[in-house]
Amino acid sequence: MTTIRSHVIALTATALVAALFFMSLPTQAATRVQTMSTSCSTIQKTLVKNGAALLRYPSARNPNLTLYDRYVADSRFCASHEIGKWASVPAKDTAVCRVIACERFDPKDVFPFKRHPKAHFRISISH
Repeated sequence: MTTIRSHVIALTATALVAALFFMSLPTQAATRVQTMSTSCSTIQKTLVKNGAALLRYPSARNPNLTLYDRYVADSRFCASHEIGKWASVPAKDTAVCRVIACERFDPKDVFPFKRHPKAHFRISISH
């Protein structure tokens, strides 16, 4: 009886460890976009479709240097200690393409029960 019980416990523990391992793996690779070869509307549509993407673009001060960062469709795709803030990246068709970047914030700076003024940014795509 104890042998069967110990096997059941061992199998349950193994299944739990395996489930936790597979849950920790990323579900898909992050979308990467070269902004200088993509229109602004396509960049924004990619963010809305995927929730987030890595955008790569040349530095304004040193064009030989490629910069990249993670941009999101809205604050829901930021970490719990971050909030969405408007930013811009260069695109194929414009020097200023409005996107949202996640930025760290200090919850002590925000009055309790009051929404942060930057908390509800969202990229909207006009059709």
